[in-house]
Amino acid sequence: MTDPGISNEIVGVVRRGLESLGFDSKTTPTVAKGMIVPGPAADAMFDRAAADLSDDAIGLTLVPRIPIGSLGPIDYGLITSATLREAMRVVTQYYGVATQRIRLDADLIDKRQAARRAGSQD
Repeated sequence: MTDPGISNEIVGVVRRGLESLGFDSKTTPTVAKGMIVPGPAADAMFDRAAADLSDDAIGLTLVPRIPIGSLGPIDYGLITSATLREAMRVVTQYYGVATQRIRLDADLIDKRQAARRAGSQD
């Protein structure tokens, strides 16, 4: 079984953001197999950046460095959706394009929300 990977396009956006913080990405190459970077290679880049930049919260530091639209329809869907439910539907529709590592299921989200409403005492 191969380790799931992350879109080369997404890894590239993250790499450029890390470089803007002063990280030398050449120290941790991420070689894509087609359009996908193996998960361990992406993890190694992120771990190395956190260590090199002495930033345990590198993900939070990186967020402002990633321009809106860089993650394709995912971030546009999140910021243009009128409700959280609509945003989650957009994300679940496109998330598989960005990564193979996590599976999102909109039906599961709807079932959990319905169960919460049914159990509420409002």
